[in-house]
Amino acid sequence: MEIENFDILAQGDTLYRVFYEAVQASGVGFYEPYFSVWGIGNSQIPVGAVEGVLTSFFKPLTTDSQIFNLENIEPPRNIKKAEELVRLWATQHPYAKNLKLHIYNTGHDFINLHGNIENPELAPDKGYRMCLFVDEVTGIFYQLQMLLTSMSTNPMVSFAMDLTNHFIPQDKQNLLKYKLIFRFNPQGIRTHFLNKSGKNTLKYLLTDSWDGKSYIRKFFSEFNGYVSFIFSHLGNGNLKTLQAWAYGDMPDDTIIQLSYQDKMMIYALSLDQDSLSECYETYKDECSKKEYEKQEYYDKALSDLEYNYSLYQGMIALIREAGTALPPYQKVNK
Repeated sequence: MEIENFDILAQGDTLYRVFYEAVQASGVGFYEPYFSVWGIGNSQIPVGAVEGVLTSFFKPLTTDSQIFNLENIEPPRNIKKAEELVRLWATQHPYAKNLKLHIYNTGHDFINLHGNIENPELAPDKGYRMCLFVDEVTGIFYQLQMLLTSMSTNPMVSFAMDLTNHFIPQDKQNLLKYKLIFRFNPQGIRTHFLNKSGKNTLKYLLTDSWDGKSYIRKFFSEFNGYVSFIFSHLGNGNLKTLQAWAYGDMPDDTIIQLSYQDKMMIYALSLDQDSLSECYETYKDECSKKEYEKQEYYDKALSDLEYNYSLYQGMIALIREAGTALPPYQKVNK
């Protein structure tokens, strides 16, 4: 294999790292024209010569070099190094290590299929990465997304659960207008502390870029907490916590901000017509009190509310027929 000048394409030490690991794993040596330690012509390669040369470029491989150390983390030089960092982080996070990781060079969404391309793993490298951590338990599909666009901007992070297969039999899913999808972004997790604008502060602030050591360290510290929070509460098929949030029972020192659509969906899945109607009346009243720049904005908000109310009223009948409803929720008095 002719490799002269290939090291330029391999971005510096990357090629030699591959050689080093190949020799360590297989014991097979090779000829590399930049070094003359193997002699001239067809002479035999001295024992250990390849390893000896390549070791001068790297420290020996150890388990320590493969540990994701938050205190000593270094900003990745490019998007390929960023991908390697994500993979390393995923192997050691207590929850992420149990998820299946897909990384593509193009946008992809396992829940919302619109816009996906066929064979995303074959997409050309456009300089960004879509990292998807997925799992499926008892018909509940989990998807954690991280979009990496550059080292100077923070990754875009989102989380979603597709509950459709858990609640609706396959032969009845054609009756659904929309999948049963719960989306839960970092902005929905707040504390009781107020910021200067009088709003509850974010519990996990995922706004740091990856181009500085202090920035990337802070990002992963927050990201660790965010991922642990999600999967400790909602992972492994647990829907009791999601139901509790919809009824206003929150974790200690935390406020979960759910949209009225999320609440309506949970009430419908709980066969709770009273809470569904109460939710509808509450948000209808809020619409009437809110100031809108244009009348059309008010009309649109009210139309969406009416549509969702009708949608989830119909959902109650479908869930009751399927016999998959959540048990009635008993609100906790704190």
